[in-house]
Order: sequence, then C-alpha cells, then structure tokens
Amino acid sequence: MAARGSTLAIDERLCDVYYTDLKIPFEIPLGEQGDVLDRLIVRAKEYMASANIIAACLHKLGAFSQTEKKTDYEIILKDGIYLGATEGHRGQILQMTVIEKGEINYFKVKDPSFVNRSLIDYTVLNNIIADFPICNKSLDLSYSGFDI
Repeated sequence: MAARGSTLAIDERLCDVYYTDLKIPFEIPLGEQGDVLDRLIVRAKEYMASANIIAACLHKLGAFSQTEKKTDYEIILKDGIYLGATEGHRGQILQMTVIEKGEINYFKVKDPSFVNRSLIDYTVLNNIIADFPICNKSLDLSYSGFDI
C-alpha cells in the first residue's frame, strides 16, 4: 500500500501467468502523494479490485454453471527447492519450500513487513512525535512477522 499510495504500480500479479495467460482483469489502484489518506483510498479501491478478481476467477472456473464437477487428485511431491510469490494485502509474500524424500522438510515465508519496516524512517520525517502512531499504522506492518 505504501508503494501504490506513492504512484508506484508494484504488484506481483503483473508477473503471474495466472493473470496474464488466463486474462484475468485487475486494476492496480494508485495514490498521488503517498500520505495516509492516499494509502487509505488505495486500500479501499484494492478491496473492490479484489472482489472483481474473485468474480472473474469464479466465472473462468465455471463456478456459475449448473453442473458440479468433482475430481480426486493425488499429490506427488518431487524433491527440490521451490520458490513462490503472491500478492498479499501488505505487498509481495515470498515462500520457499524444500522437499526431501517426497515430504516437506522446510517451509519459509517472508512477509512484506520485513522489507517495509525501514519505511518508518521516511514516513516520520518532518512530523511531530504524536504523528508516529498514524504513520506507523498506515504502513500496516505486522509486528509478529506473519501476515499471510
């Protein structure tokens, strides 16, 4: 939200073939000045954009058809290191999974708060100490480090 509130169209979905190959339409709401109000407006517009994405995906999956399809799948895990990225409400969420002997041996998530925490230094510039809580919360940082 901090990047989008400051006119930067950063969104993991721009690189995701699920959206590009299937032509799932989505809008990247942007602010103009990066202040608290811009980030609030971007967040509100993002809710609407997310609802539109969900509706488009359901339509593509045929969720609105009258027939119900049920299929059982067997999941086979191949050994290796797998990386994934997705867009969360705080920004890009990265995942790493290590598979050994067909089982998940290690799973790590890096949430956006990890890299966004350094933004506090810049958001509080030229503000009084009483403005710190609103600057801090407008970045929507996760204190526990897990925001997925």
